Amino acid sequence: AVVAPASGIVDVRVSIEGFGYQVATAVPASTVDTFIGTVDTTQLDDGDAWLGAIITDAAGNQRFVYDRKVTIDNGPGEVAPQVSITSPTDGASVDGTVVVSGHVLDDQGDLPTDAAATLSVDDVVVDSQLLFGDGAFSFAVDTSTLANGPHTFQVSATDVVGNVGQDAVTVTVANPVAHPVTESFAAELKGRTKVGVHTFDTEAGPATITVATPPTPGKKVDTWTVTLRGPGGTVVAAASGTSGDVVTIATTITAGTHTIEVEGKGAYSGQVTHLQY
Repeated sequence: AVVAPASGIVDVRVSIEGFGYQVATAVPASTVDTFIGTVDTTQLDDGDAWLGAIITDAAGNQRFVYDRKVTIDNGPGEVAPQVSITSPTDGASVDGTVVVSGHVLDDQGDLPTDAAATLSVDDVVVDSQLLFGDGAFSFAVDTSTLANGPHTFQVSATDVVGNVGQDAVTVTVANPVAHPVTESFAAELKGRTKVGVHTFDTEAGPATITVATPPTPGKKVDTWTVTLRGPGGTVVAAASGTSGDVVTIATTITAGTHTIEVEGKGAYSGQVTHLQY
């Protein structure tokens, strides 16, 4: 409270160390002009400080008063840790693997020695990591596991008495949409061709390969093997079936040139004769 002489005081503002001057309210029915104002000390460091006021009368005269020493002692736990996500920014468009980074600050110094930052995606905790001396955090998020559209990344940290500080950003996941690849063809007995081959170019994404193997009377071919090779000839997947079966490979492929090999084990082999889209 600030008590001022009854001389037409029209405005009183109070502060501590000149921080955040706040308007004080007059107390009704006082024999002298009494005003009460509040200052949020949680924004100030603990320790000794000077309480002050600016008093203004009806003529516009002002008096600055700093004559009361106080001690600020909020102690640990009054202020939650300050969490700041610096990347990605709120509203950003992201794809692939995105790094969620930033830092945690605690002016009161009451983060535990094993303090950790916790990452949540759409309110589901997905990762946690210890904070070291600089309070920095960095999380890698594979956005291919998320549907395209808006998602919220939130990072939180807890001090020794359980106060939780947090920050969140909302981003838009915009990964390229892969179109399913479907390659189908029929294999046919023809002479002693060892391997039937079909080559195609495609983008990355899910792929379904189906090969209709021909019937082989007399079991001239016992087993048909379909092999899918990716760029550079690397085997991506393979599947087998007996004569007359439809052999299917369902997998995920990278972009580039792929080769489908069809081989029959026995007296005769298959040859690619037909391709259907």
